[in-house]
Amino acid sequence: MTQIMKSALIAVGTLFLTGTASAQTVGLATLPAGAINNLTTQILAKVGQAHTDLKIRVLPFRGGAAVNAKRAEFGITDVAAMTAGLLAKDEFKDRPTPNLRVIFNLRPLTVGFFVKKDSSFKTIGDLKGMRFPTK
Repeated sequence: MTQIMKSALIAVGTLFLTGTASAQTVGLATLPAGAINNLTTQILAKVGQAHTDLKIRVLPFRGGAAVNAKRAEFGITDVAAMTAGLLAKDEFKDRPTPNLRVIFNLRPLTVGFFVKKDSSFKTIGDLKGMRFPTK
C-alpha cells in the first residue's frame, strides 16, 4: 500500500471519528484548482464520501486560514504556511492563525529538478554558471 493511500485512509478515519450525523456536510479547505494540495484534497474527499456518511466539500481557500476563520472544518496546507500562521510570521504577520493545530502529516513534499534523459545536465553542479530568465 502506498504512503499516499495510507495517509488518505488515516485522513478518512480522522474525518469519520469526528462524529458523523446522517449526511453531515463538512468543508475541506485547500489551495485553488491546479495546486498539488487541491488534487490531494479532491482524492481525500472522494474516498471520505465513499466510506462515510459525510458530504465533503472541497473549498478553494488556503487550508489553515479557512479553518482559523471558521470557513471549513478541515484544511490542508504546506508546513511552511502552517508554521508562519501559528507564529504570525511572513504572510501571516498581520493575520495569525492561533486557533489551529496539526493532527497529522499527510505527506512530505519532495521537489526535484527534472531534465530530458539525453540532457547534458547530470547533476545540480552542472548548473553552475548557467543563466536563466526570471521574467
